[in-house]
Amino acid sequence: MAIDGFELDVPDTAANAGVFGYPAGAREHPAFPKVRVVTIGECGSHAKTAARIGPIGGKGAREQALARRMFGQLQEDWLLIADRGFYSWPGWQAAATSAALLWRVKAGLRLPVLELLPDGSYISLVAKPALHDKARNKLIAAARAGECLDPALAMRVRVIEYEIPGRDGDGELIALITTITDPTLASARETPGQAALAGLREVTEERLQELISGAVKTYDERVEAALAELRRIDPESPALMRDLNAELRELRDRRPILDEDVVNTLRSAARDLRIAMDEAIVNKLYDAGKNLRYLDEGVINRLESAVKSIRRLGDF
Repeated sequence: MAIDGFELDVPDTAANAGVFGYPAGAREHPAFPKVRVVTIGECGSHAKTAARIGPIGGKGAREQALARRMFGQLQEDWLLIADRGFYSWPGWQAAATSAALLWRVKAGLRLPVLELLPDGSYISLVAKPALHDKARNKLIAAARAGECLDPALAMRVRVIEYEIPGRDGDGELIALITTITDPTLASARETPGQAALAGLREVTEERLQELISGAVKTYDERVEAALAELRRIDPESPALMRDLNAELRELRDRRPILDEDVVNTLRSAARDLRIAMDEAIVNKLYDAGKNLRYLDEGVINRLESAVKSIRRLGDF
């Protein structure tokens, strides 16, 4: 899950201008009032599960304030991601009690190193900004000694730092903080998927062909058994189904039958898989899936006829 914020123009009416206001700082009077929107949504589907709107300026208009009003809707099994503009001590306090957090923070945030971890990250703490240095240093010493911290004053976090070369701001240190202080917890979640991908990396082209041939043989055997049963009940149905099966095996590029959003999602997934799998295998799987987007018009008509025929058979 992720927090996102954006602005929208609203109709230029006296009511909207009074409630939402106009952007400040423009040389000319803006054409439309603006509303600020902050949402929490799924990273994959982009489906929004919570949203708050507010004025473009004034008290309580910042994205951080709008976001805090949604933290009561967080769920324990969520991992909530946020960009650096959303971090604040009150917001982190409120969100950390409800869900796991992974937020980017600004470079100026003080993150003392309490313990170095084997994966290159380190344990640190975030603290109430109003604390003076003496009180802050006392909290840091207590954290290093393994003592419990008062959550009203400070909270332990794990820090992940990295750079992305070859982009604007090259050399900028990017810092993420998370409530998941044990790296093995995240690794445990990833292990089943990683094991499966590791197995796929060992599959040769010959072995892949064997697996496909075996699956096709099993499919043929099941189809023949089903056709035999159909032949017993309705002598005309097996011929129809056999023709349909033959034509499905000879897919030709005609017209797409999958929603374009589904196709784009599959393409994106295939691109991501290239990071973890042998590229030759991924390309073969991707090409095979791409061909399934198209069916002959006659095949579709025969499929519809087969469905109608089977429906007439009733239970058997």
